[in-house]
Amino acid sequence: MDVQEEPVPRFAVGEGYAVYRGLTRDSTFHRHAAFQIAVAVRGEVSIVDAADTHHRAAALIVPPMERHRMLAATDLVVFYVEPHHVFADRLRERCGNGVTAAPEMRDLREEDIGRAGAHPSGELDPRLVEALNVLGERSVPMPVLAAT
Repeated sequence: MDVQEEPVPRFAVGEGYAVYRGLTRDSTFHRHAAFQIAVAVRGEVSIVDAADTHHRAAALIVPPMERHRMLAATDLVVFYVEPHHVFADRLRERCGNGVTAAPEMRDLREEDIGRAGAHPSGELDPRLVEALNVLGERSVPMPVLAAT
């Protein structure tokens, strides 16, 4: 009898992104500031959006602040890309305002995102990028950040 073992979970953080590979359980509805790219190692990944629409594909992109929940998967790779990272420009071009199927991202690897390095987005106002960088380094009251 062939028994498949669960993959050993792996989590890594790079400059402007994070990646997780492993088992996922059904999540509750949530949102986050980063782009999320969920890639099924085998089969499809399933995400439910705020309208209770079920999205299934080899790879799905969830834009920042999109309310969603992930359904259980035995082996999944999930990338989180900061909106001010240059790789996020590619994601903004690819997806709209909701969960988007992106089968061409099935072969996405950490190196693909990491190769972009810490370069800032070419589409965001540089003042916003600077504000995001400041907030990433320390806690700053919004009026102080706006004045800066």
